[in-house]
Amino acid sequence: PFFSIRESYSKIEGEGDLSLTYWKNKHWDEYTKELEAFGRVPRESMIVVCEYFEKVFER
Repeated sequence: PFFSIRESYSKIEGEGDLSLTYWKNKHWDEYTKELEAFGRVPRESMIVVCEYFEKVFER
């Protein structure tokens, strides 16, 4: 759920000042815009998928 995103993830994503507050505000705004087309609003309990990628090959 959105409410369970941790500060450690916001730092890994590397946006803004790396704070959880920045991450949540920025993403909340994005989710609000995206969901508007469907007549929906974001909720603290909505499921958010966070992915980590690892570089395994370099040319």
